[in-house]
Amino acid sequence: SMFNFPRAAEFQELKAKLEALNESQAVFEMDMDGCLLDANGNFLELLGYTLEEMKGKKLSQFLKHVGSKAGAVQEEVLAQVRQAGSHEAELRFNTRG
Repeated sequence: SMFNFPRAAEFQELKAKLEALNESQAVFEMDMDGCLLDANGNFLELLGYTLEEMKGKKLSQFLKHVGSKAGAVQEEVLAQVRQAGSHEAELRFNTRG
């Protein structure tokens, strides 16, 4: 067939891995313009913001770099996402308070 769907056991294993990643990592999702779309509880707790406060704002607004350097870091992240489909890195953020 044209589609190769994972078997139920493979799907459950993948789901378990994603849930473990979500519980152990600070994860966020952004669009190709660098605007935050979603974030997990770890990410929000780490930065001290609610999703409503961050949603739709540029990632660079929260990076711990000044001015254009934050924009450059954001562009580097976006370039890697465009190339690989995802990006994993240690980024430094400004936290509230």
